[in-house]
Amino acid sequence: MNERERHERAMSIFDVVCDLPAQELPSALDKQCGDDQELRAEVESLLAFDDPVSDSISSRGAVQAMAADLIADTPNSAPAPTHIGRYRIVREIGHGGMGIVYEAAQDHPARRVALKVIRQGLTSRQVLRRFEYEANVLGQLDHHGIAKVYEAGTATVGNSTLPFFAMEYVEGAPLDEHAAKLSVRERLELIARVCDAVHHAHQKGIIHRDLKPGNILIKQESTSAGSAVRSATLVDTIGQPKVLDFGIARAVDADAQAVTLQTNQGQLVGTLAYMSPEQVEGGSANLDTRSDVFAIGVMLYRVLAGCHPYDLSGKSVAEAARIIRDSEPPRLTTHDRALRGEVETIVAKAMERDRERRYASAHELAEDIRRHLRDEPILAMPPSAMYQARKFIRRNRVLVGGIAATLGALVIGLIGTVYFLLDAQKQRDAVAKANSDLQAVVDYQAAMLEGVDPTEMGQKIFDDLREEARRKLSAETGEVPKQLASFEQVLSQINATAIASRAMDASIMAPAVDALEAQFASQSSIQTDLRSTVASIYDSIGLPEKALEQAELELEGKQADPGTEHEAAAAEEKICELLLSLGRFDEAERRARTLAEQQERTHGPDHPATLSARRVLAIALTKLSRPDEAEAILLDTQQRLDHLAEGNHSLQIATDLALADLYVVRREIERATELYERILARQQRTLGDDDPATLATLGSVANTYYFARDYERAIDAFERVCNSLERTKGLDHPATLTAHHSLALALTEAGRLDEAAPMIFDTLERQRRVLGSDHPDTVRTLSASGRLMIKQQRWSDAGQYMQEALAIAERTLGPDNTKTLDGYSDVAVVFHKAGRPESGLPYARRTLEGYERVLGAEDRRTQIHRQALAKVLMAMHDFEPAADLLEETIRVMQRDAPRSSIVPGSLGKLTTVRICQGRGDEAVDAATSLLAWFEAQENPNPAVVSRCHLWLAHAHYAAGADQETQTWARSSLELAKNRVPDTSWPIAMARFLDALAGYNLGEVTDPGVVLDALATFEERAPAMLPEDSAAILPWAKKAIAEAGIAPASP
Repeated sequence: MNERERHERAMSIFDVVCDLPAQELPSALDKQCGDDQELRAEVESLLAFDDPVSDSISSRGAVQAMAADLIADTPNSAPAPTHIGRYRIVREIGHGGMGIVYEAAQDHPARRVALKVIRQGLTSRQVLRRFEYEANVLGQLDHHGIAKVYEAGTATVGNSTLPFFAMEYVEGAPLDEHAAKLSVRERLELIARVCDAVHHAHQKGIIHRDLKPGNILIKQESTSAGSAVRSATLVDTIGQPKVLDFGIARAVDADAQAVTLQTNQGQLVGTLAYMSPEQVEGGSANLDTRSDVFAIGVMLYRVLAGCHPYDLSGKSVAEAARIIRDSEPPRLTTHDRALRGEVETIVAKAMERDRERRYASAHELAEDIRRHLRDEPILAMPPSAMYQARKFIRRNRVLVGGIAATLGALVIGLIGTVYFLLDAQKQRDAVAKANSDLQAVVDYQAAMLEGVDPTEMGQKIFDDLREEARRKLSAETGEVPKQLASFEQVLSQINATAIASRAMDASIMAPAVDALEAQFASQSSIQTDLRSTVASIYDSIGLPEKALEQAELELEGKQADPGTEHEAAAAEEKICELLLSLGRFDEAERRARTLAEQQERTHGPDHPATLSARRVLAIALTKLSRPDEAEAILLDTQQRLDHLAEGNHSLQIATDLALADLYVVRREIERATELYERILARQQRTLGDDDPATLATLGSVANTYYFARDYERAIDAFERVCNSLERTKGLDHPATLTAHHSLALALTEAGRLDEAAPMIFDTLERQRRVLGSDHPDTVRTLSASGRLMIKQQRWSDAGQYMQEALAIAERTLGPDNTKTLDGYSDVAVVFHKAGRPESGLPYARRTLEGYERVLGAEDRRTQIHRQALAKVLMAMHDFEPAADLLEETIRVMQRDAPRSSIVPGSLGKLTTVRICQGRGDEAVDAATSLLAWFEAQENPNPAVVSRCHLWLAHAHYAAGADQETQTWARSSLELAKNRVPDTSWPIAMARFLDALAGYNLGEVTDPGVVLDALATFEERAPAMLPEDSAAILPWAKKAIAEAGIAPASP
């Protein structure tokens, strides 16, 4: 099998064996891998990263991280001994693949120690040599920054003689956790102290090879060793680092070489996220002390920036190693501009991929840090521009020529276009303002630029670069080597559309702006007209901030020119629309309201200019969550337009679209669908099926079908959009990819997973190539891929995709962006549905806290995530806080949006919570409110009402009312007849409650009837929502016990 197939096979085996106890792993690997030693080595390398004390997200992919969480929960199969030698065992601190670390007490002298012991059954010669080696290494080291070894020996435990060593017990937080509480200066001094300890080991000939925050604990004590921070108080707060875990350290001297070469040739030893480029190459011969310097540089980057320099989430071991070996990390100032200058230079030198340019020792790094803290000149110098250029050219010799030629031709052509545009303007002014021929030329050139699609332009640039690279590489070698794959990886990280937009701005628009300001400074009316053209072009190429700047200047010019009031009003309306596109809704609403009032005073309430301004005002109000005001304005505008003469079709369509969009926001899907369909028919008749406006409306129609859960009609509409876009724009156009994304979502929700899966993965691959991995559309498809895998119950794969999407959102949007918060929610959902609510709880809490902070505690979306957190707590049987969250959600929604579906959802969950708490009367109240909500709907669905009757039966049983339980259970069954499958869980639950109540009433005398009903319910319960099955099944078993019914014998 090839490398990719081997990796995919290794990942599938990993998923099978990751939950197994350590003693079962060898036989399982024998069975899964057979004689394929390379395959087995890759699986073992994945399992090797499963270290409970390592940084799971940064040092491993999301799949491995989730597996580690599962394995970390697995208890050690052997009970902890009470004593080992003369040490009394207090508790287990942690365990890994080789040993267990206990907290232990020693009587003479009286002290706490950390006792490291080999696991029973793992005393092979290789393991013993590695264990003894670690003890010997630590025994050689005597530094206050390294944990001391007190004793090494063997002890009898049960029937086994086990090696152990006792070392200093360090009570403290990991480096990164502690550093988060410190100032930047304190963090720098803390890392300098780490350097001191590591340098001591280096002087003894020891390379650690696994430096990372989890292997460095910070002990709170007063010390000023080597400090360059000038305040004694600060010294106390910095703390003393203690470097731990020299289990894979490598000695430089020849005597220890045999020990360190015990690993297979090329095997990675250490934690990947902190490895140097030479370390990820594998083998020991290339390593020296500078490898540890690189790891310290990574830690320094992390404690200063708050994130890792390399994004390795979701990456295979091979891919992560390639990134570390071949790519430069983002500059430190991309995270915090306050770190520019010396600090950034120090970090960059410590992390140089070329170790010859790295600090030669940890001592040199510490000294440079302290020079900076003392305001002395540092020794490190930033790499010159010429040096960086030489590095790029050396890495990409073949590509540089093609890139230069392609971009050169582009710029020459674009500059010619600008020159023609400006020259035409000058001629127009010089000859005559009325010269219609020259005016037509100017309009043509402007229209040509406005018609440029930056997405297509960017893709064309990238396609040309790919073809040029492929052609030159093939000509030189006769084949397309791996360099092209590396080039593709670089391109996938770049947004082609943004590149094209910036190129147009730098090469065309910015020179055009400079020229119009210089050449038409004394001709203000021409300059103002040109600003209008430039603003429109900026808007069309996706640079609304630049468009707004020019539109504001255009408005100033119009206001200063008598007789151009109409043009000034049009400029103001354009500004309002640009403010909306930039998300500045408050400002847009204020200016649109002023404009509408001004237009009404000037032209009257029925003039198209007034109605157009009112339409923009309504859109702003919709964006500001004031839909009632917006609807009143739009309905009035519609009515006035209907009474006007023909000729306002575009304004009518724009107004109808604004109203339909408003209905979508209010979740009035039927009204939105009806209006969109009417608009679509008009556009198809007047514009044609392939017009962009028609396709946009068809997409809106498809979305409303999707929101209404009419998935088959949504699929049909999305397919029509996809077919048209494929025909007119091609498969790789972002608009086509967005349509494919939407179609895949509809197929997923329709249960047509076999059709959805290849489409969503193909779309994701194309978006990564066309738009780049960090583009919002790519991230959306990543999340959609994760949701598809949730439906397929592929929990690890789903977690990988969701974690990758979240990592990108955190990096590109920041932690408080709603898309990032939704990413936390997605990860919480994966854990929740996988039956691991405790792992999802931190993500659910972070989601709710973020929404409360960003949108407020009473926003509708905040209520959705409050309810979601309650579901996680329900699954954990933490019912009281769950009830508090649900009651708050119900209170807010019944006040602000009583018809929202959030209300019955929360009432149903609250009913279950109160039942499980044994508060039956409150459960009856909640279930009664639930039924009343649905009965108040027009034509309520009998199947849904049947479910409400079921909750009432359940609630009445919890309240001790057996007769009412039977009444509501049988009513639920009657309503469900011919509407709900007889094999569904609601039917089974209703029959169980009926039988249980009948047993209590003496109508059912055979307890086997109740037990059989319970067994059927248990069999069908997996189809319930996770929080419901987790809460209700234990309650059911408790209920039969309380009824005096013994469970069936196994």
